[in-house]
Amino acid sequence: MEYTEKNTILHSATGEDVIYPPLSIPSSAMKILIDVKKDRNNFPELVALKSFLINVRSYELLTPEHMRMSSRGSEKNLSISGKNLPGFIKNMSAAQQEDFLEKLKRLLGGQIESVSTETNGKPGWTFVNVEEKYGNHIYKISSRHLSDGMLRLLAFVGISASDNGCLIMLDEIENGINSSYAEDLIDIFKAMSQNEKQLILTTHSVVFLDFVDKDDIIYLYRSEEDGRTIAKKIFELPELIERLEYMYPGEIIYNLDNQRLIDFCMQKIK
Repeated sequence: MEYTEKNTILHSATGEDVIYPPLSIPSSAMKILIDVKKDRNNFPELVALKSFLINVRSYELLTPEHMRMSSRGSEKNLSISGKNLPGFIKNMSAAQQEDFLEKLKRLLGGQIESVSTETNGKPGWTFVNVEEKYGNHIYKISSRHLSDGMLRLLAFVGISASDNGCLIMLDEIENGINSSYAEDLIDIFKAMSQNEKQLILTTHSVVFLDFVDKDDIIYLYRSEEDGRTIAKKIFELPELIERLEYMYPGEIIYNLDNQRLIDFCMQKIK
């Protein structure tokens, strides 16, 4: 875009008349120059943009073996790998914990009786404990012995109960998750997106796609010509729109091989 006073929010230039001290800044100018508190009136657009970027939460590396570990202290945000899950749950407010437990009970059919944290030892290492109820029997299970899928569900539902983050990214949401939970889990994600949050979810599971609105499905593939990653709303393609009359979105993709989908996309681009 050509620089003009009208279309530029912030302009930085160098020249003979401009003298700068020698700086080595391995970061963006926005991080260094813009203060979200002090510059709210002077640069409202940049402050809004920086505030948005600060509140982006990426959880694409949620790892069960990390979530089984204990953590120290309390945490406002879940880490990218989920390593601080016990501290994150411990830090939830009473209202957040109530929302968290209610969603888990709905998702898992009411077998979850409670989710609590337990801090042991002088250093204050915290574990997560889950109580499951079957008839008159209650079983207390430490996070060290929970399945991969249960740990990821705890993380997903915990994120949904948190007030943090405006853009949330979750990778391969189906990993370790029983497909019978797909519909309720997608409903939880949909509710999050209606609460002033934007979600970017990735999945290879056609079962999960059956419960996603067709307009929200974006297909990613690599161009065979130059290796670019191309994003396409495939349910705008006429060849796929007509199939929606008698098939679910995931079912359509399941019955088309990858190359045929790419061919449909390439024809549309050309």
